[in-house]
Amino acid sequence: MKINISNKDKVQEAIDKAEAGCSARLIDDDIDKVIEKAEEKLAELRILKKHWNGCRIDSLPPAVANKYFGRPEGTMVVLKRFASGWFLTEAFRAYCEKESYGRGREIRLGLSDEAKANIPNNWQL
Repeated sequence: MKINISNKDKVQEAIDKAEAGCSARLIDDDIDKVIEKAEEKLAELRILKKHWNGCRIDSLPPAVANKYFGRPEGTMVVLKRFASGWFLTEAFRAYCEKESYGRGREIRLGLSDEAKANIPNNWQL
């Protein structure tokens, strides 16, 4: 799947398909805000925009408390950066980790090899 983030209807349709019949641990993050946070981090690392291709954002489902019985699942979304912008590449139900007292949804930014190679080695202080 490769859906441009600007196409809100198709993005929502893909998320609805992944969450069909589910009522707990649904995706509630605004995808635009998630992308904004990732772009802020990339800018903070001083990686030029032309080197963002291949970077990915994983929006992991929230963790449940250790005492939770059963197999908890939550919606996970994967976004990837291409030359023309951010695209939704995956939306599916994933196993929720168990932690003491649980935790909220976790957003992870993965840098591509190109982005890693173009992080500046030094800065002027």
